[in-house]
Amino acid sequence: MVTRGWFNIVFVLALLFSPVFLYMKTFGGELSQDHSRWSEFGSAIGGIYAPILGFITLVVLTRQLSLQKQMNDQYYLQQAREDIEFYASQLSNILDESLVGDVPLRAVLHEKFMFCSPENLCSTDMKNIATDIHRLMPQSLDIWAAIYPVLIGLSAVDDSLFKMTLASSKQKLVALLSFEICVALDNLHFCRVDGKSGFTYLFNNRLQ
Repeated sequence: MVTRGWFNIVFVLALLFSPVFLYMKTFGGELSQDHSRWSEFGSAIGGIYAPILGFITLVVLTRQLSLQKQMNDQYYLQQAREDIEFYASQLSNILDESLVGDVPLRAVLHEKFMFCSPENLCSTDMKNIATDIHRLMPQSLDIWAAIYPVLIGLSAVDDSLFKMTLASSKQKLVALLSFEICVALDNLHFCRVDGKSGFTYLFNNRLQ
């Protein structure tokens, strides 16, 4: 990296001084007392340096835009990781809360929504259960719905860092919640919105 930096500096300096060197080599290096000679020199150098400086400016701006994009991407990825960790932590606590009697929400989701087909999820009975869960514990479904924009944003960019962050985010959800619960939450959300989520579920691929 250091070698490349020095190479760029030497290249820019050579690019800047080469027109003067070529002019002096062609027309001589003596200082002239003739005003017209200075005028000719200024016109020649100005005509040469204008496109060179324009090119250097374009390169610098392009580099700045690239660095700014990298910084924005890094900030977005860091924010996505923090959001997923926060949502997963909050959701893990909610899943252990009792929904009916001493039965936690986690057990209800596993029993009612783990092994449902898309057709069963569209039934009136399942919709009523999903409505009751959302009414009794609204945060459970709302947090899961908030997680998906983060995952969709990560999957929308064809970049290795975004793909790695998406994979690690999904793995973090599985580690904190279990894969079965992630599938059950996909099913619950699909059932609650009547299959009109507008996005593709990432844990139950059968839901479209």
